[in-house]
Amino acid sequence: MESENTIIGFKSRILDIWNENVFTHESSIKWFDDLKNILFEFFDIKEAKYYIYDAETFLQLSWNHSFAKKLNAIKWEEIEPLFYDNDVIDAHKIQLKDSTGIDVALLLRDKELHPLGLIIMESTEKWKEFTQTVQIDEFMETITKLAKIIRKSVFLTQQENQYRNLFNLTKMFNSTLDIGQILEGALNSIQTAFPNYKSILILSNDQDSKTSAPYKLFDYTTERNATVEAFVSG
Repeated sequence: MESENTIIGFKSRILDIWNENVFTHESSIKWFDDLKNILFEFFDIKEAKYYIYDAETFLQLSWNHSFAKKLNAIKWEEIEPLFYDNDVIDAHKIQLKDSTGIDVALLLRDKELHPLGLIIMESTEKWKEFTQTVQIDEFMETITKLAKIIRKSVFLTQQENQYRNLFNLTKMFNSTLDIGQILEGALNSIQTAFPNYKSILILSNDQDSKTSAPYKLFDYTTERNATVEAFVSG
């Protein structure tokens, strides 16, 4: 009876996440922060991490998309056998580099059983008791639906922003002949579309145009032939 009340309350709180996050955020970070609060509310779980699945790899969700995070990525082919007959396993089997306070791994899959994401978290007495009930399947189904919906909404939001960015850039091309303004606008659009990467213009060293945007000159005499050919051909 207690487990039934737990899953009812849990699903109600999950619905709150859906209402607050769908089509309002450009990343999955906010919704998982809310989910961690719910995991603590119902299961006393304090430590939890979410790994996004992309290109056969799980990457830890974080505001800091550093190269170090990618080095700690989890390859699906390396852990797939561990989830052969169960989507809830002992996280220590994955052999994470930083596994302090981490005990359980939950694999989220779509209807075709393809991975969507991976939740790695600590185990508590409340969680252990709950996993022994039939409601654990309903729990996994609820979490999976949420992850799938958020993933889709993030994609649509990012796509919408990219189209808007492209429209604004095209509009600027048609409104001015100022090369400096066009170059600066193009660079700003690229930076907006890819905020985690540094953007810089590379201009031919015979350019006379002036621009306030950061740039460096392309020196034909020092670059490799393949680089020069790529630069000239576009």
